[in-house]
Amino acid sequence: MTGQRPPGGRRLTREARAEALIGVGLKLFGERPLDAVSTREICEAAGISRPLLQHYFGSKRGLFLAVLGRAVERLEQTARPAPGDAPFQTLVPLLTTYFTFVRQHPAGALLASRPGSGMDAEIQAIVQPFRQGTYELVAQALGHDRVDDSVALAVWGWVGLNETTGLHLLERPEISEAKAAQYAALSLFSLIGAALRVRGQPMPADWQRFAEALAEGLPRPP
Repeated sequence: MTGQRPPGGRRLTREARAEALIGVGLKLFGERPLDAVSTREICEAAGISRPLLQHYFGSKRGLFLAVLGRAVERLEQTARPAPGDAPFQTLVPLLTTYFTFVRQHPAGALLASRPGSGMDAEIQAIVQPFRQGTYELVAQALGHDRVDDSVALAVWGWVGLNETTGLHLLERPEISEAKAAQYAALSLFSLIGAALRVRGQPMPADWQRFAEALAEGLPRPP
């Protein structure tokens, strides 16, 4: 098996072949973890030989790392504000865009949020910059000089919570992305408020005002 050619008999370029393999990997690794996908299965799905896979990516794991990098890259492009945007004002729209991406690209989202083969150094190096970037956006919005250790821990917990929320939405189609984003944004200030209360500190007035604005329009308990 030497690889299928596209209609017309023209051989794929190296770049096109690599992209095709990454597409196959996104589907397979998005559905199952690395250890549950065999090299033979990848080759059969892509219509290539094992030596050709090794030529492009070195190994099954090499393809996995390339696929993971692509999934994170897509998330990075989706969930970042435009230059000059005010972080607080774009928080809900960005979260809405992120949750929409998760639903439109479930395989990539599953892969980026839950790699499924442990967080070794190589995987950590791919995934962590996206999480760090999300943390920095929030810290910038809050004001770095006001983010002490307790608030930082709350924000990091919130970053992980959003990944879990995105995966949960795949199983709850009745929840809209916009509503999930509003709740997710409000949960940030709930976590921060809890962290501050432990230290006997009040919520800063501007943070409190933004949290109250987020809460407007959300369903109230009977």
